[in-house]
Amino acid sequence: MKLIHSNIAQLEEVKGLLSVISDTLYTEEKEVLSGSTIGGHVRHLLEFYLAVDSGLDLGRVCYDARSRDLKIETELGYAQDTIDGLVVFLYRLLSVSCDSEKLTSRLNSPLILVANFDSKSNEVMEIPSTLMRELAYCMDHATHHLAIIKIALIDGGHDIINKSSLGVAPSTIRYREACVQ
Repeated sequence: MKLIHSNIAQLEEVKGLLSVISDTLYTEEKEVLSGSTIGGHVRHLLEFYLAVDSGLDLGRVCYDARSRDLKIETELGYAQDTIDGLVVFLYRLLSVSCDSEKLTSRLNSPLILVANFDSKSNEVMEIPSTLMRELAYCMDHATHHLAIIKIALIDGGHDIINKSSLGVAPSTIRYREACVQ
């Protein structure tokens, strides 16, 4: 399924980025990030995938209750290991549903998104969703945070980004390519 492969490719892109930055750069607070770090953004985007993985068997996904594992934020190797685990999770989805009909059925099976969109209340909402919708959200969410990371790297004068597509949505890439022709 294309969506799963696209998520895997994006996670591998994150891992590739982590392989070329230093521990210092990963954990350095950046003014352009309002005092946050590249590691903080990596942790945040990975934890959304982790929330889907951990909530799948329960049929409930709650991004608000993610673990906020500071080890992902501060240790490059641990972040890369976390990515490896998420890639295994995604490949496992493919292997559990060997034929495309079973996979489509699995991806469209109901999930409940549990969320609270009000900072002044503890009341949660339960929103009907599917695994496919949540994986699409994780990918869009990761693209957004990769764009923020890219801004921090460019602002810091780091020319380690050799792919201008980092943090750019697939639809934007297709649009730009169509304009060139």
